[in-house]
Amino acid sequence: MPMSRRSPRLAGRFCSPFVRSAGNAAARSWSGRSGRCTPIGPHATIFRRPDDLRTGVREVVNSFVKPWGAQGFQVIDPSVLDLLNAVARNAPDNAVDLIAGAASFHQIDQVWTLAKADQGGAIISALRREAGRIAPTIGRLAKARRRVASDSGGVGYYGPTYERRLATIIEMVQRLEAPAIAELIAPAFERLLEEWRTERPQINDAVEWIRAIDGAPPLMMTNVDGIRGAVLDAVLEEARTGCRADELRELLGVVDTEQARREVAVARESFARYQQDHFLQDLSECRSREQFSGLIEDLELFRDQLDVDVRAMIERVEEANAEFAEQEDTYADHMHDEWQERYRDERAGDRSIADMFGSLRGNRS
Repeated sequence: MPMSRRSPRLAGRFCSPFVRSAGNAAARSWSGRSGRCTPIGPHATIFRRPDDLRTGVREVVNSFVKPWGAQGFQVIDPSVLDLLNAVARNAPDNAVDLIAGAASFHQIDQVWTLAKADQGGAIISALRREAGRIAPTIGRLAKARRRVASDSGGVGYYGPTYERRLATIIEMVQRLEAPAIAELIAPAFERLLEEWRTERPQINDAVEWIRAIDGAPPLMMTNVDGIRGAVLDAVLEEARTGCRADELRELLGVVDTEQARREVAVARESFARYQQDHFLQDLSECRSREQFSGLIEDLELFRDQLDVDVRAMIERVEEANAEFAEQEDTYADHMHDEWQERYRDERAGDRSIADMFGSLRGNRS
């Protein structure tokens, strides 16, 4: 990812040697000169050497980052992310550069998450000011291919779903109020429809997109109702073929169960399929008392919103929860007994050693 021309100035303010080395190397590559001392601001001077980049990478590999893919790095030390977040907040133009030079939409998502945080106001302002500059990268990566064929003949999926990408763009339109970003919605939506011709919709991400579009400024978009209706219809049809409890719960959050009769009818069919095909799987995946309670809350929501009978299902969950609690208590008792036995053995061993040294002292006397 191309770094900002401001990044060396930031690097000079931090004590970390690897940051300075990387900043020095970046400054050299931008200016096209090497081995010279160049003042770049009132607070820092960058010393550049031909081996700065190699030195910087060698210092951080397998301690702060590790190679990922052909040209990427993955952060393995959370302090590096904290440093990058602080840099972006203190000098928000760097966040603009990160989006403009992003290699995947996941990177855009990460910067946008930072911008939406409580202390991200300066980043929002910078992105709004530079909306025309970041829009081409966002538009290109929003349509980038997600389905990747593996060498073994299988298929993998890379990066956020197209539903998630659209949700991020809608949020940007809402927060940045930038026409250049709003113009990206239509082509990204066309890419989503193209994806749906061969792939199944991702229910939770699509629901997130619907929520985002409900909160978007109406003047920044055209045919909002038509787009929303098309997405909701696709998600409802997907849920009709089978969905998990969390997916049905999220879907009900964007369906008007008091007015939309057709949508409610489809949701009831989705619940019937869930009850038949997926309920026992959800129940078997519960691994804590909180998860059992969450499943009961979902079932109660289905009862209230769809007017369906869930009494037998709730009884099954309560029985499984009671069995789980009993097993958990039994395991805790077993571990306590094992600890006590191990403690007694250690005490006995300590006493035998003490007796041995006591006998040695008695022999010397």
